[in-house]
Amino acid sequence: MRTNRLPYFLLLIVSVVWILFFPYFLLLIVSVVWILFFPYFQQDFLTQYYYMPFLGIIAATVANTTPAAAGIVYFPCSDPEK
Repeated sequence: MRTNRLPYFLLLIVSVVWILFFPYFLLLIVSVVWILFFPYFQQDFLTQYYYMPFLGIIAATVANTTPAAAGIVYFPCSDPEK
């Protein structure tokens, strides 16, 4: 009696595609959500905190290249006078 191996082969193909292309799927989903919510950003945030993406890139680089990953926590202040 032969067993049907097609479901296992399809599962293998789907698993490989998921593993290889998951970062791209995630990038697509995050990009679409970011574009959908972009009009709701307040002008104050965009003018006062324009440097935040660059700060995030620097912090992520330091966190991923040094053992200080647990020590990097950044909370932006909502009131610039504090």
